[in-house]
Amino acid sequence: MPCNISRPSQSIRPSLNFNFHLKLDDAGIRGLPHNLFTDYVSNRSQRVRIGDWLSDELPVTYGVPQSSVLSPTVILIYINKLCQLKLNQGRIFFFADDTALVFTSNTWQEIYAHAQLGSKMVRYWLAKNMLTLNVAKTKYMVFTQIQCSSS
Repeated sequence: MPCNISRPSQSIRPSLNFNFHLKLDDAGIRGLPHNLFTDYVSNRSQRVRIGDWLSDELPVTYGVPQSSVLSPTVILIYINKLCQLKLNQGRIFFFADDTALVFTSNTWQEIYAHAQLGSKMVRYWLAKNMLTLNVAKTKYMVFTQIQCSSS
């Protein structure tokens, strides 16, 4: 089941989420690199200029800076634990924000039950980490093994 995490670079709240520090620690990032990533996502602000008018500066509390070398790394650190979910008869694979849940079994009923429970677990994990599943880009695909005769 190919899944898509909805705008992770805009949804992540590492500056307000103490779990981000734990995620850095879990990824083995400590000391100066830990401080670099923390500083990269913390205490940011932005303002808008339209012609000669300049808005007040406001804090940025969601997302990570885009078009930067560190942004994909921050996203991967943030969602790394998703791949460690234990799915019954299933595995999780992902590349950036594209995620695939793969389930195997001997019957369609078992696969359906495993896929239902597995997708529910993934949605719960995403919600707990303040992320959402992009339902419009989530699809189910069925693969089957056809046995060919040797005659």
